[in-house]
Amino acid sequence: MYYYHQMNFTVEGLHDVDKSAALKETLLAMDGVKDVQVRGVDRVSVVYDPDKVVPGQLTAAMRKLGIRTYSG
Repeated sequence: MYYYHQMNFTVEGLHDVDKSAALKETLLAMDGVKDVQVRGVDRVSVVYDPDKVVPGQLTAAMRKLGIRTYSG
């Protein structure tokens, strides 16, 4: 049985639809990421398998896209 975790991020740098789409595409391509929800321009929720990916990998992927992250 798989136990997924959800992590919510407050973000900066998510200014347009293209950036949101790139974020979702990047995170969903990561092994272990099950779902990504972008909520407005400053909130992102990620559902992931903690046996396959850790929060630091999620934030690193977002930062590569120019998105600053804050957990919470």
